[in-house]
Amino acid sequence: MRFGDSRSMYFNAVLVKRTPGCKIIETRVAEYSSSIMGRHLIRVTCNLFGHHVTLFTSHLESMKDEVGERTSQLSKVLEEMDGVDRNHIVLFGGDTNLRDSELGRVHKSKWEHIYDLWERLGKDNNTRYTWDTSVNKNLMANYKSKLRFDRIYVRESEKFIAKSLKLVGKEILISCDMYPSDHWGLLSTFTLAPVQENQLNS
Repeated sequence: MRFGDSRSMYFNAVLVKRTPGCKIIETRVAEYSSSIMGRHLIRVTCNLFGHHVTLFTSHLESMKDEVGERTSQLSKVLEEMDGVDRNHIVLFGGDTNLRDSELGRVHKSKWEHIYDLWERLGKDNNTRYTWDTSVNKNLMANYKSKLRFDRIYVRESEKFIAKSLKLVGKEILISCDMYPSDHWGLLSTFTLAPVQENQLNS
């Protein structure tokens, strides 16, 4: 498990299940210097069944008016993903707070080899909206809004094949009569290519 700044009341976390096939190698936290909400980027590198995998997560700047800071943070995320060793599988998953119309502010052509997993898997409308106040009443919002705030980005790799994506957290908890979150979660399944002998020795 890796948290953000432990001195702050606000943090993100990456949870990695410790199994015989998974070993954490390195963790890092980088702050967004211009964030007014204490936002940061967490990076965890692990060895997963012989593959080096680098995971990123972040909660990008909230609120519609913070589009400039939010898209700047997304650019930072993509830059960090791009800079990871080419032998690594690289993924980002988190609450981006992005509206589709805002993506034009990000120079995605610089990172054409980093793809949006939902788009890659066919843009299924059933898994599009992770923020849906017409169904999820946790915030008791007096408006109806559907947005794809939560996204997974993957750097192209022959070692990684995404298989599926679905929404989770859509069942109300009996203990509190609420959903686990005001967002739906994303659950992805994937397969890894067989590990070459030289990778096992690296």
